[in-house]
Amino acid sequence: MTAHTPTGAVQVGYAAADITPTMPVQLIGFAREDDTSRGVLEPLVAQVLLFDQDGDRCCLVTLDLLGLTQQLGDRLRDELAQLLCCARSQVMLCCSHTHSGPDCAAAPAYYRFLCRQVSGAARAALQDLAPAAGAWAVVRAAIGQNRRGDGPVDDRIGALKLARPGRPDLLLIRLTAHPNVLTWENRRISPDYFGAVRRQLGTQLGAEVLVTQGAAGNIRPAFRWHRANYLETHPLQKAALARTPQLMLEIERDSLAALERMAAAVAAALAPAVTALPLRPLQVVRMVSDWLDCTSPVPDPQQERAIADEAWTMGQVPAAGWRAEIARLRRSGVAVQHTPVELQFLQIDGGCLCGTICEAMCELALEAAELADDELLFFGGYTGGCSGYLPDAAEYDRGGYEVLWSMLLYYPYHGRVMPLDRDTGHRLAVRAAACWRALRAGGPLPPQPSTEPSANT
Repeated sequence: MTAHTPTGAVQVGYAAADITPTMPVQLIGFAREDDTSRGVLEPLVAQVLLFDQDGDRCCLVTLDLLGLTQQLGDRLRDELAQLLCCARSQVMLCCSHTHSGPDCAAAPAYYRFLCRQVSGAARAALQDLAPAAGAWAVVRAAIGQNRRGDGPVDDRIGALKLARPGRPDLLLIRLTAHPNVLTWENRRISPDYFGAVRRQLGTQLGAEVLVTQGAAGNIRPAFRWHRANYLETHPLQKAALARTPQLMLEIERDSLAALERMAAAVAAALAPAVTALPLRPLQVVRMVSDWLDCTSPVPDPQQERAIADEAWTMGQVPAAGWRAEIARLRRSGVAVQHTPVELQFLQIDGGCLCGTICEAMCELALEAAELADDELLFFGGYTGGCSGYLPDAAEYDRGGYEVLWSMLLYYPYHGRVMPLDRDTGHRLAVRAAACWRALRAGGPLPPQPSTEPSANT
């Protein structure tokens, strides 16, 4: 890749599409006894933000989905790349990670519907291209809490405001908090608090609002039903909960109110700053990808038993399928699984959305911004889909659901049986910072340093 020397005006196109399932689907995000959806609380939306400069195109797509597998995400990106005459690396999918959306891997008919709707929005965005001016703002809001209680949070909210002649303003947001305000008791399709943010800010600012998720792997929402946090970490008490009509009404009432409180906190922090932004014509827009070869071990029999026993004792997480997959890998002689991990960068003038498919934890976003010495570097997860938690080294050592037990449930989606190696999160944060420094200076991505094999000790 050569240095980036744009000459023409940046044009921006926008379109949205309804991606709400038209029939009951399996929900994903909670270990519910019955995951079948029961109606719609609020429609799901896909939004396409298309950029064109000197005939060079790239697009960002926001999706009200928990995530996609790598395979399904790449298939959608390839379809959009062909439609837009660009490369797969110039299509960025940003999943919200709502826990009240469909399991695309379990619903092929829904996935085909999703692809049609998103492709239709991309075609509409092509017809909507117009020169744009813009500017970035960064504010802070207490919308998230670290699940560990004593850990850090990334309370930044980044916003890119875009203005085009004769059209409503566009507001692209990056924030960090899990969209599981609605608890495991909810069976209705919903974008969770992302929908409320779009509604409240859109009404207040008269803008089309696109929301993207940050490194929220260990960040829960600040506002929920008051017993939700406790019961998520005490599965035996959760299982024994008497689900009386009065309790169910309480959960629904508090959860719906919490959605609006989350959105109100975002709007209160962001609206004044965005309103006052001085805009100028966009100068630089580019989207590039970088790849790191990452590994994860196949546990030995002693480790396997210890993880399975702990997951069941502490979290009631079943392990039969996971253990069968480990046995298959051992029979095949596989001791280490290799996973190529993509880092995508969307540079818009002096700000950058950087993402990986992993469910990154907030410490990594904070580390990347600190290493780059730039709060406008927003490292996040759920980009291209969703493929397993990505902890920093300290979280890796603490284990638990976010590091180990979730693999027992979702290993078929991730294509591996263990989390990526202990140093993987740090490697990605370091690489994100190095790449952003180079991109910000107008240069190509720097060469990757040679690294020793990862270790889990």
